[in-house]
Amino acid sequence: MGNTMGRGVLLVFCAIFAVGFGAGGYWAGLRPLAETALAAWTVRSWQPVPAQVLDVQLKQHAGSEGGTTYQVLARYRYTVAGQTYEAQRVGLDRHPSADNVGDWQAQWHRTLRQAHERGESITAWVNPKAPAQALLDRSIRWRLQIFRLPFALVFTGVGVTAAWMFLRILRRAQDDVPDLEPKHSLAKGQGALWFFAVFWCGIAFPMAALFWSDGKGPGGPRASWVSLW
Repeated sequence: MGNTMGRGVLLVFCAIFAVGFGAGGYWAGLRPLAETALAAWTVRSWQPVPAQVLDVQLKQHAGSEGGTTYQVLARYRYTVAGQTYEAQRVGLDRHPSADNVGDWQAQWHRTLRQAHERGESITAWVNPKAPAQALLDRSIRWRLQIFRLPFALVFTGVGVTAAWMFLRILRRAQDDVPDLEPKHSLAKGQGALWFFAVFWCGIAFPMAALFWSDGKGPGGPRASWVSLW
């Protein structure tokens, strides 16, 4: 009875981790990483054309723990083969969101605002096969990719491991082997939990260092690194 209940608790625990972390790893890590890589490969053959900035804004959003995230919004016009088009895409992400990873958002807002105020043209990269598709920056934001990496590795890794443990426990339960060394099984479960913790900290620590070394901590980059230790 006790062994059956223990297995049930472990099954529920593993199922929650498999679904929650698996979904998080996909939507916050694997999916955006793959989309960015695909977009960078796709736009490599796009052609540069001059464009005029029609409007530019820097949206600010209140983040967690008092932080602020930013999103540059732009609208620009360009002409291809005598046909005029308008576009809003700035970077590689087709569905961009606000963030505070580095100063990419602020830099592009400053660049576009200056061009708009001075009436200067900017360079837009246009798809020669579909001129209505354009963007302004076809370079990969590596700091943002590094930020997404722990979600892809940690969340997905935890989800896959939890799913494997779920199937293994379920198979043992179906085999109906009496008293299959419950203490040994419990030790394995505890070992898996320690694996989750170590794996999580091993990825999260470099990510924290990434932000603190950017000078966002009190006292600048050097003090930030010291505070981490």
